[in-house]
Amino acid sequence: MKIGIIVAMEEELAPLLEQLNTELVDSRKKIEVRNGSYKQHELIIVRCGIGKVNASIGASILLENYQVDLFINYGVVGSLSDTLTIGDVLYVDNFTYHDADATIFGYVKGQIPQMPASYSADVSKYVIDVETAYKVKIGHLITSDSFYADDHKIKEVKQHFPEAVILDMEAAAIAQTISYRDYELLSIKSISDSAGASADEAFNDNLALSAKNVTDAVLKTLASL
Repeated sequence: MKIGIIVAMEEELAPLLEQLNTELVDSRKKIEVRNGSYKQHELIIVRCGIGKVNASIGASILLENYQVDLFINYGVVGSLSDTLTIGDVLYVDNFTYHDADATIFGYVKGQIPQMPASYSADVSKYVIDVETAYKVKIGHLITSDSFYADDHKIKEVKQHFPEAVILDMEAAAIAQTISYRDYELLSIKSISDSAGASADEAFNDNLALSAKNVTDAVLKTLASL
């Protein structure tokens, strides 16, 4: 299987590159594309950069140039749930923007006009069923171009999106981009912080552990395909 992997940050990608032999095949400003393999799979790995537009560009590069069979996005995220702890891994079954607001025209909060309110994914068939040092769960992710370290902002987000358990800055944009070609996104995330006050400090403190855990989950998932 040819699999396209999209990762935002170098720190998230580094644990994967440590375990694979890859070759840099394309570089466009801050975006890098690498070719590699794992088990029986060919991997096209895109480090896209942070944020929705960069994520969409990364997904578009895969769509237009590499004809992959499956899209995987992974990385570290903030938690909105008391049931998630640092290092837990979550497979995303629903993607929504939380910084979109066209409610004045009758759309729901988070819905881009004339687009779906959210993007769903059947991830149950991908979730690893092996013993791990971290907990593995399934849940709803929300995306924006903001990193919130403010309790008031997070309270507001939770009020609008009570079903959401994690938030990031890329995944919903990837889900929207690949939906134009009827692809499904497998997104695997690990908790680096509890969104809100001091989230920035926690993110820096836990980035390495969370990146290691989510990389382990990705490799275990690839091995099971």
